[in-house]
Amino acid sequence: MCTKEFAAPGTPVYADYVAGDCMKRQCGPGGIIQPAVDKLDVPVDFLDPCAQGVCTDNGEGSTAAKGDGVQCGKGATCTAGVCGGCTTDADCLSATSICVEATCTAGVCDYAPKMDSTASDVEVGDCFVAQCDMTGMTGSIRVVPLPDLTACGESTTCAPRGCSKGACVPLPMPGPEVTDPMDMAGDCKTSACNGAGEFVEMVDETDVPKDENTNDCAIQKCVGMTPTVVAKPAGEACTNAAGMPSTCDEAGNCI
Repeated sequence: MCTKEFAAPGTPVYADYVAGDCMKRQCGPGGIIQPAVDKLDVPVDFLDPCAQGVCTDNGEGSTAAKGDGVQCGKGATCTAGVCGGCTTDADCLSATSICVEATCTAGVCDYAPKMDSTASDVEVGDCFVAQCDMTGMTGSIRVVPLPDLTACGESTTCAPRGCSKGACVPLPMPGPEVTDPMDMAGDCKTSACNGAGEFVEMVDETDVPKDENTNDCAIQKCVGMTPTVVAKPAGEACTNAAGMPSTCDEAGNCI
């Protein structure tokens, strides 16, 4: 019988995450999703490092100019809400988002959205990725789900986990048709999945060692999981020690 377990109340839900709205989504009792105030998720003007955001206890947000003298770059400071005092672009690199590109023009730092979708370092869980939002061109970050079946969590070859609509879920466990890609060749055995999430060793009589025997009348063979040298059938063609064509005897010698 199938059963389901609900995530603990308070577990973050990253789907439909909106940065800077003073809110978050989390699991509630019985598996429902509830909104909650997040005073750390302050509004951010990504194109203005001299602005600061504030969240109220009821989840309302606003921004205001930082005080004069607040550092907004390497050697650059805020004055009347403007980041100035720079001499090079590098002086302005304290932008509030990795999705913002800074330039110094006539001593004033100018910020513009980057023209790419560089992933950010925002923590959004296994099955989402944070990217620069190219729609609003505000330098903000958007969160998008990874493609379904993307490996996630503690996924292994025999106990795979994959993304499904933003959730990291167990996938069907494979059987012996899936083998260990790191398996050693030529040892008469193979490690294969057992359908229960683990590798097990199995006899593989096709996994014979490389034949480095100089005797034409002996061959490598697997006996169970043991590599073994055995004699070829008597009468098999071979080349004897004198370099002449000959045949193998019953003891595995080229006569």
